[in-house]
Amino acid sequence: VVWQLALAVPWFGASGAQGGDVRLSVLKVFGFLPSGKELQVPFFPPFRSEGRGTSYVCKLDSAMEYFTLVVSARAPGVISVLEQDGKAILSRSNLTRARLDPGARTVYAVGVIVDVQRRYTLVVERRKGTSLELLGLRPLTAVGHNFSVPYHAGELQSHFEAEQALEEDVFMVEYDFADGGQQIECRVDARKTISDNAPTAGDMRMHPHTFVPALEQLRDVSEDRIFNLDSPGAGPTARCMVPIDTWRQIVVGIHITAADKVSKRRLLIVVTRKGCARNTFFHEGRCRDHCPTYHYQQFFNWRCGSCSRHCEFCKHWHNCIQCQRNTTMYRYGALDDGSCQQLRVHA
Repeated sequence: VVWQLALAVPWFGASGAQGGDVRLSVLKVFGFLPSGKELQVPFFPPFRSEGRGTSYVCKLDSAMEYFTLVVSARAPGVISVLEQDGKAILSRSNLTRARLDPGARTVYAVGVIVDVQRRYTLVVERRKGTSLELLGLRPLTAVGHNFSVPYHAGELQSHFEAEQALEEDVFMVEYDFADGGQQIECRVDARKTISDNAPTAGDMRMHPHTFVPALEQLRDVSEDRIFNLDSPGAGPTARCMVPIDTWRQIVVGIHITAADKVSKRRLLIVVTRKGCARNTFFHEGRCRDHCPTYHYQQFFNWRCGSCSRHCEFCKHWHNCIQCQRNTTMYRYGALDDGSCQQLRVHA
């Protein structure tokens, strides 16, 4: 922990710094998880040494019982005031592994002086573990990168709509955890075709494979997580990626369980994607009259669907008519389940 105390009297640095240059160079909080892992906790707004902000809020994860404050002034300035809840801090030990109860908060005041003094305020709060909110929700592949109704953190909205960009095969939505202890599952709760040639319920029952788009069948829903210091919360930021074909509508469910493992909430995003005109087929960003090899015509949503792996000609993704041709290293053969098998040729 780096900090210095100076008397709260005028002091002039050798460089003759002006009042506008009086600032902190470092202001960080590190929280400790039960495993012993130490993580830097984001501030709201984010701290920037060159910024003009002087008031910050830091929200510890509900699992972070202990934290450390790191603070340092930018030369030639020195720290003239360092207080916690109105009381002067006189020992470095008070900044290292400080303890905070769930739901509790503590307020730090920091003064930096050169020829004038600038004061900073930092509020550190520890979450209770009952939060069901997301601090951010962004549809990255939607038209305009927005929902039809904007998302507002703190409001427990439950339903959103987005129009997927025509050229994007994967709907991507990014969200900021309010608490690292939250469990959030992203999955598809419903799907349907919305084209002018959509199958009936009877068609779906009789031919379930025929009327399921290859794109949505052959690609899985996936999620990536990062620890984002620009996030307004103590938890990670996650990006959920859901395949969606043309002329389709999917309902993406964001299922949230609070850190207490009791409280639950479901947030629904209805995503709609348009497509090509009748008798033309979407492929690689364009509407075409025909589909290339290794693809078939999906008449129900006017798309060139992909055959399964190693299949050259197919009726649909689950029914290969002819596997790709043999090579010097591999041979290919059809299996009873409609897929193709690759076998290595041994010399």
